[in-house]
Amino acid sequence: MNAFMMLQKDPRIHEGDPILIFFAGHGGLAEAEPKWRQKYGSSKIQVIFPYDYGLPVSNSNSSVDCIPDVTIAELLNQLAAAKGNNITVIFDSCHSASGTRDDLERPGLKARSADVLFPIPDDIDDDILAHSSLSTKIGRSSELLLYSDQASHIHIAACGSNQKAWEDEGRGYFTAVLLDTLRKSRVDNITYENLLKALPLISSQSPHCYGRNKSRILFDSRLDVQTRVFIPVVCDLEDDSWILQLQAGDESGVTENSVWDLHETATEDSVPRARVVADFPDIGTTLLSLGNRQDEMWLDKLARGAPRHTKIRVYARHLHAGQDTALRVWCSVQSLRDLLRPHNAASNAIKGTIHEVGYVMEQDRNRADLELDFYSRTAKPEVVFRLRNPIAETYGISELKYRKPASREEIETVLFAAAKWRWHLERTNRYPQNRSPQIDPMTMMRIATRVRGKREYLDKPVTMPAQRGMIEFVARGNDLYGVELISRSKLPLYIRMFYFDATDFSIGDMFGQTVANGAEDATIPVGGKIVIGDGRDGGSPLKFGVSPESRAELGYLKVFWSTIPLEVSDMAQKSAFKMRPGSIGRAVGRAEVQATHDWGTMCLALVMKAA
Repeated sequence: MNAFMMLQKDPRIHEGDPILIFFAGHGGLAEAEPKWRQKYGSSKIQVIFPYDYGLPVSNSNSSVDCIPDVTIAELLNQLAAAKGNNITVIFDSCHSASGTRDDLERPGLKARSADVLFPIPDDIDDDILAHSSLSTKIGRSSELLLYSDQASHIHIAACGSNQKAWEDEGRGYFTAVLLDTLRKSRVDNITYENLLKALPLISSQSPHCYGRNKSRILFDSRLDVQTRVFIPVVCDLEDDSWILQLQAGDESGVTENSVWDLHETATEDSVPRARVVADFPDIGTTLLSLGNRQDEMWLDKLARGAPRHTKIRVYARHLHAGQDTALRVWCSVQSLRDLLRPHNAASNAIKGTIHEVGYVMEQDRNRADLELDFYSRTAKPEVVFRLRNPIAETYGISELKYRKPASREEIETVLFAAAKWRWHLERTNRYPQNRSPQIDPMTMMRIATRVRGKREYLDKPVTMPAQRGMIEFVARGNDLYGVELISRSKLPLYIRMFYFDATDFSIGDMFGQTVANGAEDATIPVGGKIVIGDGRDGGSPLKFGVSPESRAELGYLKVFWSTIPLEVSDMAQKSAFKMRPGSIGRAVGRAEVQATHDWGTMCLALVMKAA
């Protein structure tokens, strides 16, 4: 505890400097007392144990207590406020009850868990939590590890919230494989997310990575660095033929005939070794087809260097999507159409590019997704963009306020970003496994207000009325919002939420920044709920605003849910008008497959009016 305080005040640490906090020891899970449940909304408390836990405190009748999740979360939030969010927290410990013995236990091998020996008082660490930014007014049925869905830090955990972290003769399994992978990959050559995917599988535990900034290079606070997202591919040799299974499917936006590069490692300097094409995607996995014998020879070589009868794991990176994904573009004048004409008749704006989704020229204006026109009031010609969207047209906000110079490279930068934006906004599950709804329609609520720079949560959230999937409201800078999701599924659900901004084609990653190596913790348990933006497991509250020169703006909140781990890590993108020509669009996420799983989406249009 004192070490956290010292980091906040250490003058040698400047804002943005990398901070690494590593804990190897015992963790545990305790049932919350009634007063704790009332105060923090949680029925269970995840804890770590200091080395002197249970020993008497000098000159006191009390004993040294454990450190609960709310305290750790608040200390990290305070540290981030003082020193920036370039904070990496690594815990090689359990956060499940120690309970019964496990089949894995043997002499020298034991779990890093312990029992909470006495009740945790509800006023523990009140001096730290007195000015906490964590909500205490919204109940929790979702309990992510140590309130980890925060923007303040990256949290790497040795196992899931209901698993045990194991050590052999005092040496943690997770720490050993983590250090070995870091030595092979270099800390300046891999992202947090790809580091988790590159770890060898540990049969008894599933390491997790939580945090909004998991796509950063390790210990690097720069947000604008272009990094790669890789997806594991399991390769198995059957009857002298390679079977390649991409660990992502329909729920992650994989399309039939999409093209992928295969890499041997998940590092930033990894070079492509083979090119493959996706078959029709299933839920959770997709079969990939090799292009030629040379690619097969590369896999043959990897197989000779691997242990006998083991499957090979390589990593895929998306090049471009398959069929029926293109943006339809209409131009008002022939000279603009000529400017965007394909260089040869055999190619279009998808083939041969480095962009995930492309565009096609549309002859019928009424079928177009985006309309282009010349803007002649400037010294040099510019192009204006109009979104063919019924809501935008109804409110008179279809013409984007940003323009681009009238050059093919500048225009296509926007078109490729708009194509990706539209594709992910509109895509959904066309073949659901269940006819009955698996999740209630999302409910947006005003849950807090900002007073003198601090959050004050409302005693009772105020529901925002929605009509036909749309909410119209005045966006005030001090109002903070949350989105409630209630599950009806008989299986746990995994949730991601994004904000699609119709003013600049940006896609904001709002919730669900988790990746695991192995079985991933679900976001919502069976019959449970979560409030995205509750200041705890749901992350920071949501804030909306309208730019000063606009009277109204349009955006969409879209939720992706799945009964298998769902991560579309590379969906997010910055404003199309802040991208440079040649900006690279990147790929989708990963998932594990099981039978009879399902996925779906929900979308809520937001028309935000100026105050």
